[in-house]
Amino acid sequence: MKINETTIIEIVLFRTNEGVNREEFNAEMKQWDGFLAQQKGFISREIAVSADGQYADITCWADLEAPKSAGEKADQNPKISALFDSNVKKIDPSTLSDEFFEVPNEHLPKTDKANLIEILRFKTKEGVNSKDLKAEMTKYRDFLLTNGEQVGFVSGQTGVSADGKYLNISYWCADLQSNEPATSEMEKFFSSINEKIDEKTLSDEFFEIISSTK
Repeated sequence: MKINETTIIEIVLFRTNEGVNREEFNAEMKQWDGFLAQQKGFISREIAVSADGQYADITCWADLEAPKSAGEKADQNPKISALFDSNVKKIDPSTLSDEFFEVPNEHLPKTDKANLIEILRFKTKEGVNSKDLKAEMTKYRDFLLTNGEQVGFVSGQTGVSADGKYLNISYWCADLQSNEPATSEMEKFFSSINEKIDEKTLSDEFFEIISSTK
């Protein structure tokens, strides 16, 4: 039996339509948890929201087939299908994105103590060696795993999408307004990695966790 060496992190980002009641919408989003927890290949899910109201729906799957299968079963379930239709009516479609990133199983994010998620996404400049960049990002993550407690770091992971977009997702136990304080060593990693990033593709956002399911 083949054991997967990687896991899939699905990140759905969106904003709600103007006038949508935030508390009612949050409660509706959480209604998915029971269904998802029963699906083959489901690992975990976090719902989080940024200070300016952007939502992040982050689901960890065993492989790419798992979310496809879950979607098919949702379509066949009248209650879940109706829930999906209700969600869609409240979401601004122009703000919606759904991306899948493949990440190594080593150091899968541990989120129990976290209250904050940082989602960093980007593409590299032309000519950047992907193996070198992945090695640098891994070193940064490992540095935080060893030294990050002093700045509120809980765990994190790096991955890449099928179209070459990189993901660095970090879980923090920190205040949403202040984010994490930088140290000189962290700044060294930032400086080296930033040299390889196409700034036009860079997105670095913080979200406060409002729900977590495993």
